[in-house]
Parts: sequence; C-alpha cells; structure tokens
Amino acid sequence: MEISYVEFETAYKEKYNSTIYEDNLSEMNNGDINQTETSLKQSILLSSLISDRLKNSEMTADEIESAFNNISSKMLMYVLLNIYYQIPDNHLYQVFKSAYSMSYFNHYEDYDGFEDLFYRVSELMPDAEKADLFGESKKITLYRGEASKSIGIEDAMSFTTHRPIAEWFASRFGEGIVYEVEARKTDIIAKIDDRNEREIVLFPGRAKIVDSYEIIQGVNDQAANVWKELSK
Repeated sequence: MEISYVEFETAYKEKYNSTIYEDNLSEMNNGDINQTETSLKQSILLSSLISDRLKNSEMTADEIESAFNNISSKMLMYVLLNIYYQIPDNHLYQVFKSAYSMSYFNHYEDYDGFEDLFYRVSELMPDAEKADLFGESKKITLYRGEASKSIGIEDAMSFTTHRPIAEWFASRFGEGIVYEVEARKTDIIAKIDDRNEREIVLFPGRAKIVDSYEIIQGVNDQAANVWKELSK
C-alpha cells in the first residue's frame, strides 16, 4: 500500500497534535516545536529519497539501516511503513528488526497498514530462528517488564526470553510489574538479539498471560547484576 507524501506528512502532524503524543512533545527536542517540525520534514525527505533509490534497486539492507540513523526515532516505523513494499524480501526482515530497535514505537494502531507489514515480516522470519526458540515445543515462555510509562500488556509487542531483563525494565524507575506469558510460533513477528535484550516481537494482543508480580528496584530484583553479566 503506497501512501502519498502529503498524506504521510498530514498523518504525522495529526499525531503531534493528538493526546497520545502530548506528553512526548514536551520531551522531544526539549519541547522545541520548531525543531520538531524540522525533524518531521527531514524524515519525510529522507523517506522520499530512500523510496526513489529503492525503485532503482540501488540500496542494500545496510544502506537502508544507515539512512535510518538520520530519521527521528518517533517517525522511523512510519517511514518503514511507507517504503516496506519496495524492499526485497531478502532485506526486509533485517531492515524491520533494525527499524524496530531504533524506533520509539508504541502506537501501531494509530496508522493503517501496520498489520500487513507485521504479517509480511513474520512470514520472513528464518526457520532456524523459530527452531532455536521452540525446539519441539508448540509454545514458549516469555517475559515483559512494565514501568509506569510503559504501554499496557494488552497492546505490548516487546518481550524477552530472559526474566532478569524483564525485571530490569519493570524496576528501572522504581516500581513495576513483570508478566510471564506464553506465545506460539504464529504469534511472533521477529527475534532481535542486537541489544542484549533477548527480545521477541509479538503481534499486539497475542501474548497469553500466565503470571504477574510487582517488583521494586533493589528490593526483590537481582536484574541489574544479572543483565550486566549477560552484556559482557
């Protein structure tokens, strides 16, 4: 689905005037609205340039990822939405993982088209990655740590295979909740290993909650020390 750049820009401006982003606006660019508009225009321009080059098959996955470094983290997934249909299948899975890792992306439901992107990426997930996760099992156990500003478990996409990592995310600002969930192969969009977070990206709403518990930083968690060891 191709989206015109006029529609693309309009959608972004609507998002920055929406209640969803009121809190984020004060944080982005230190509340400088002019700078926010500049970031918006730069992102749209780069999206257009990437699209033009992809039409001529002139970009590798690494080159696309490099271009993403110059796009605002709050706009990156929307840029990908606008160009993903032009990216060859042998590049798209890697590009999606990079964009998702680099982005500030909590509100997939605000823009039409993401479901198609998610399904396409899920279909491209290598069989070896699925086998590594599941083995002979039909389900896997995952964890999610939620702090006060985290998106709710009902719409969450980011999970981890390692409980201490979830505990760190839940308790890094004080108090939070750790969820233990189950997921099937068909629930998974991608596996991301490049941030030492053992991250699994799920379709929103697919995680089946098994258990949950509250956690307080420094009281009932050992997450920071465990994750420090994992990251060496």
